[in-house]
Amino acid sequence: MSARELQSTTSRQLQAEAIVDDLPEPNYPINYQPTYPSRAGLVSGVAELLNTSGVTTLENIQAVRHDLVPVGDPEDKTIMLISGGCREAIRLQTPVRELALRSQRTVQIAQSSKVESLYVVERGRGQYKKPRSEFEEEDENGNLVPVYMGDIVNGMDFSDRTPDPSRLVAGGLQARDLEEILSEIMGGHIPAAHEALSLAYEQAFIEPHPDPRSVRDYSISGDILWGGLRTNKIGSAVLELLKRLDNPVGVKIDATCDEDHIAYIADTLNPEEEEGKLLYMLRLGQKDSDQYVPILKHIKEHAPTSIVLFDTHGMTEKITVDGKVRKIRHIPTIIRHMNIMGEACLEAGVKFGGAHLETMVDEYEFECTDERHPEPTRDGNLDPQANPNQTVRLLNAMSDINDRQFA
Repeated sequence: MSARELQSTTSRQLQAEAIVDDLPEPNYPINYQPTYPSRAGLVSGVAELLNTSGVTTLENIQAVRHDLVPVGDPEDKTIMLISGGCREAIRLQTPVRELALRSQRTVQIAQSSKVESLYVVERGRGQYKKPRSEFEEEDENGNLVPVYMGDIVNGMDFSDRTPDPSRLVAGGLQARDLEEILSEIMGGHIPAAHEALSLAYEQAFIEPHPDPRSVRDYSISGDILWGGLRTNKIGSAVLELLKRLDNPVGVKIDATCDEDHIAYIADTLNPEEEEGKLLYMLRLGQKDSDQYVPILKHIKEHAPTSIVLFDTHGMTEKITVDGKVRKIRHIPTIIRHMNIMGEACLEAGVKFGGAHLETMVDEYEFECTDERHPEPTRDGNLDPQANPNQTVRLLNAMSDINDRQFA
């Protein structure tokens, strides 16, 4: 048994109280944390998470770090893909094996491309929370209610917007069960990644490093955790969490991230310049393509061992359909800007390390548009996801970029 499993109920309760007391103020525009109506309820939820197995182990994390070294090696053709849903749903009525088969399909789709050497990471088993620009919105009656923040916090229906700590537990249990069945189906652990946004959830899965010489802990909530564009600022509670970890960690950056900030991230998250440790996910908008080269040059100077990924978030556009604003992404536009980043990598002397894509396994749905399908067939539920054919197109474009780099 692990030390986690041997922990007494009293010990877990005391640890949960300490975690809750140490959480930052919700102060949504800064920390992006929900306001729970009951401290006792939140403590109870965190205590249950402390009694729940995570989705990975220290051995898995160390293996992932080892596997990421060639991704960052400018002499190695290996590139990586972080692939999966942008909003992982907590599906209490769906058999976990069905969810695991969808995760398996995510990996199989990625592996069907022409990329010569691809390292696949599945975005799931913890991607339950979404950063939102606003804390509140109006319901159908004009009343202010909390915004939907992801299934681990509240529901999409206006009547279900009060943050509920029991959702933390439901997410943790689903992630645990999904990991068990997915590992059985795949014959081993598939690396898992998600944005570390719910601090109550993340803190419950931090384990002390068994090596007394280590200055870091590690997280068993996922192999790779990242901070988003909203939470990568100086003093961010999310960055403070990530810098404690021995896991590979990442940040999303855009055209507003200057040299000082890129250097700050490197100094904070990877001060020893370890290989396989730090990822920069570049989510530049369509009007920001001239910033790729300077940003990549700053990364090369201040974080030479890091991995740089293309991120589709910067390619999001908004359209109005029947009076409702919808987000769309256009596959040819994504490919064009992916190639722009690839050329910028060549100019800056940085390896194009791969991409972070939001994908789905539904063959005949179109949340992203392309040449033959100029209109989405369904709403992307916060962020549009590429379907299998579109995902393979994107991967094949990455393969071409990779070939040019090594020509």
